[in-house]
Amino acid sequence: MDVRIPVPNRYFGAFEDGALKVRGIEMRRHDTPRFIADMQQYVLEQLAGAADMDTCLAQVIASIRGRLAALRARQIDPSTLLVSQILSRPLEEYAVSSPTASAAKQLHEAGKLRFPGQRIQFIWTIGEPGVFAWDLPERLDPARIDAARYTELSLRAMSTILQPWGIQQEWLAESVLHDWHQACLPDCLGPEGKLIMAAQGKDALT
Repeated sequence: MDVRIPVPNRYFGAFEDGALKVRGIEMRRHDTPRFIADMQQYVLEQLAGAADMDTCLAQVIASIRGRLAALRARQIDPSTLLVSQILSRPLEEYAVSSPTASAAKQLHEAGKLRFPGQRIQFIWTIGEPGVFAWDLPERLDPARIDAARYTELSLRAMSTILQPWGIQQEWLAESVLHDWHQACLPDCLGPEGKLIMAAQGKDALT
């Protein structure tokens, strides 16, 4: 290995046996909801096994559309939407309350103290304060789930995977939330239509 060559901080690809190699993208982040990570994993697996990329992309778009429709209909298990973040300081030291601090404050008011270094789980919700702490005694009303935010986060994660094919988040949103339009794909496939390694980030090789 040439130590002068920087290592990409984000990449994904597949070996010949179909095994995935992934680093730095959303599905590897601890704060990514499982709903989004699972969708990203599914897309990667489909791309890795694709023989015809146009057909594969149509199927991927249809699957994403179906999953996001279920999200907007509040048919998704709320536990798969959990965001998990670390409380970085005591609550009284927050001049402006972050989402993590807001969730921790809810728990504090319910008699469940949380301290710096502990992981706080919450769900993005509509209206103030914008989060619902997962460990609260009361159950979350599914109508409060901020489906628009989760949709945007999902599309951003999907565009991370599909950018090597020239598919940007704006195009993906139009295709998923409205009608499928055939994409004009750049030359990013291996000799048999297999997914090749895609690197991203400021240190990625081009």
